[in-house]
Amino acid sequence: MAITATSIVKDEVKAKATAIAFLGVSFASAFCIVIVNFLSTYLLWQTIYNILSLSAFACGILLLVFVPTLREHSSSKGFALFKKTFENKDVVAILLISVCCITAHFSIYSFVQPWLANTLALEESSVSLLLLCFGVAGFLSNTLLTRYIEEYLSKIVLYAIALTAMCLLLFSVFGIKGYTLVLYPLFVIWGGCVSSLIVCFQALVIKLAKQEAGNAVAIYVSCFNGAIGLGALLGGLLLQWFGIYILMLINGVIVLIACYQYFKRFIKGGVNG
Repeated sequence: MAITATSIVKDEVKAKATAIAFLGVSFASAFCIVIVNFLSTYLLWQTIYNILSLSAFACGILLLVFVPTLREHSSSKGFALFKKTFENKDVVAILLISVCCITAHFSIYSFVQPWLANTLALEESSVSLLLLCFGVAGFLSNTLLTRYIEEYLSKIVLYAIALTAMCLLLFSVFGIKGYTLVLYPLFVIWGGCVSSLIVCFQALVIKLAKQEAGNAVAIYVSCFNGAIGLGALLGGLLLQWFGIYILMLINGVIVLIACYQYFKRFIKGGVNG
């Protein structure tokens, strides 16, 4: 998706194109579950599935009609495609940092609903509202990225990682009965930052990989999907061994370390991201 968007625009707006391409994902994450739940009160689930299937088919037709056919140009072929990408130390650094951040995020997010509903004993309406805050913040942050990502990409990544670490660490402090109101601003910050990071990491990979952008994005997507599974696995093990609040503390520290490594290489080190 992102590599297609960046292939049909000029070099100076590639990061912006990446942010725009992800707006649909952010919108779906924020609103589609709410929309489907609303429809379920009036329609049978079979009807809802039919609507979703027809919508997906219509989207496929629109893609065929409006998206031009692209040919990826690369200076290398075969296994050399990935070898050349891994020789780019800046791309490898971003991949490792993104894996740490995404793993830590999903290590907690995979279990956030039972934490809110069971551990904190929040009402179903409060749980839904918190998750909606998370999703809406993600959509709004991606909307803002379309305006500022080109000019402030490196700094946005730094601040988003730092604020994500702050949220995960504060969850272990304030995520107890009597402080649940604090969770609302934290979920807004968390949702906005994580959504921004998903877009900005991919934009950085595209920018740093240059001619090998297509191969680098393929590796990034694989790392991202692997980090989701790794996060759920790590979260389950840490939850079983130590409990939810130690899980949050450990993952907050992981993101904090990733933040330091990013600052050291891409901000203090002056790498042109």
